[in-house]
Amino acid sequence: MKAPKEFSQRPVISVLETIPRLRIGAAKQQLTIGTADIEAAELLCVPVNAPVAQVRRVIHDEAGTVIYYGDLIYRGDFVKLDINLRK
Repeated sequence: MKAPKEFSQRPVISVLETIPRLRIGAAKQQLTIGTADIEAAELLCVPVNAPVAQVRRVIHDEAGTVIYYGDLIYRGDFVKLDINLRK
């Protein structure tokens, strides 16, 4: 990892864009609403089966090599989607 402190404090893409000679080719994020299993519930301090957002992020460089992979779980009360459906 080239910038561990920055990755823990700023959005991933904004950190990757500052790395010299690194060109982002594609970035994809998948969001799934689910429920906390026993392990996630314990780590997130929520009840088992509480709502959670499961997020998978994959970022490739221009050659198609994966340069970032994140598989994250957020508490349901932490997630907010703000989507403009029409301009």
